Amino acid sequence: MIVSVPVDVIVPVFNQPACVRACIHSLISAKQQTPFEIIAIDDASPDVETKDLLDKFAGEGAISLIRNPQNLSFTRTVNRGMSIHQDRDVVILNSDTCVHGDWLDRMRSCAYAFDRVATVNPMTGQFGSHIGCYPGLTRRFESELEVDGGELARVCAAQNDHQWADVHTTVGFCMYIKRACLNDVGLFDVRHFPIAYGEESDFCYRARKVGWLHRIAGDAYVEHFEGKSFQASKKKLMEDMYTVFTRLHPEVGTLDAGFRRRDPVRHLREGMDLGRLKRLLNGCDTLIVRQGSAATAPGEPAWLTYNVASHTLSFGMAMDPDSFPNLPTFNLGRQIVKINYVLKALGIRTLAAEPSSIFDALRQQCAVLPFEIPLDFEIVEAKKSYVTS
Repeated sequence: MIVSVPVDVIVPVFNQPACVRACIHSLISAKQQTPFEIIAIDDASPDVETKDLLDKFAGEGAISLIRNPQNLSFTRTVNRGMSIHQDRDVVILNSDTCVHGDWLDRMRSCAYAFDRVATVNPMTGQFGSHIGCYPGLTRRFESELEVDGGELARVCAAQNDHQWADVHTTVGFCMYIKRACLNDVGLFDVRHFPIAYGEESDFCYRARKVGWLHRIAGDAYVEHFEGKSFQASKKKLMEDMYTVFTRLHPEVGTLDAGFRRRDPVRHLREGMDLGRLKRLLNGCDTLIVRQGSAATAPGEPAWLTYNVASHTLSFGMAMDPDSFPNLPTFNLGRQIVKINYVLKALGIRTLAAEPSSIFDALRQQCAVLPFEIPLDFEIVEAKKSYVTS
């Protein structure tokens, strides 16, 4: 798809020079086929370093710089940015973010896969969004991952290429918005959300009510170092926002609960789990299957645990059991197609069972599988070379 009209990437700025520098550098470094213009809007930052930094970027031609004569707040600043070019789609991008790879190409592709898609979010970190967060949804995972944001972006692109999830709302940290939807729904509501928090979800809810959809692009990942813009005032702002929001959109509780119950983004998070696990396996095509969960080989990144009573297989991780929360437990009899798919995606061709009792149990269980469902992997009895370094 040839794109001739640029996308406006609107970066509202208020102090935080280190974040602003990293954000704009990432935008400049991540080359795209989609033409775009970086529009940084300084909301009357009192910080001299921030002002000088923006002047430097503007002087180099890297950004288009707009300065508010006085502090207008996030919502009004964003509306100002979205009003500059009436023929362009926009991306609202917080200054406490870093983009990676062909992030914009992938988000735009997701947006235009269907005419009625209004907004798109990328995947992001655990605390960067409550919609497209990774690795967990229903509970927070505090562990530090073994990969950085750039590597997670590569994992997303490889594992979730052209995959997305329909959601009831997106979040404003990195939000692609089609101009057609802006023309239909209008700008953000400065009357009810004059400062920040809630304005983008209100926009999404208004759009939903006239037939627009919202999506998560599973093949794009943008880091969000959430909370830098408002810090200590965030909690009070969010509480005030939610009171107003529930009055305007009383269905919010039902939609949020339904989202968590259905978890439409899980398959995208599972793809990221698989990608990270494949990276850790580093070309190894054999997995140990054991009854216990303790690793016996130094440096062994993962194994499968077999529960003889329930005939289930589940992944165990030497680094941290919580690091891959989206990989399921498999029933060997009922979910052999899924097991085949996952092991093939990981490049696993051999399951080496130990001790011999596990090998016997696995072979016996596989023997009763319908002959129409072949195994895509071989089950062998583990030898010493499989379980030692």
